[in-house]
Amino acid sequence: MNMITSTSKQPYNDFILDMLNKLEQVHVNGIAVVILTDNENMTGYWNMDTNDLAVAKTELEFDTIDRFIMVNSDRYFGAEDKDDESV
Repeated sequence: MNMITSTSKQPYNDFILDMLNKLEQVHVNGIAVVILTDNENMTGYWNMDTNDLAVAKTELEFDTIDRFIMVNSDRYFGAEDKDDESV
């Protein structure tokens, strides 16, 4: 079990703790971290080569596509195609 201690409770502490606990249940080959701030973005990598970075990029792209589809699911799955009705 992991614990995060901080002088101030940050909104992301629970997220980081949850991820650390999930990591203990699997074999970890590499880790990529992307942090977005107001002034600059930061990245950090543990045990990742160029191929691993390409795999991480692909995973982020798949997540982006998945979220886009979920937000627009009614557009793609709920609405009838107007062209099909006129045939």
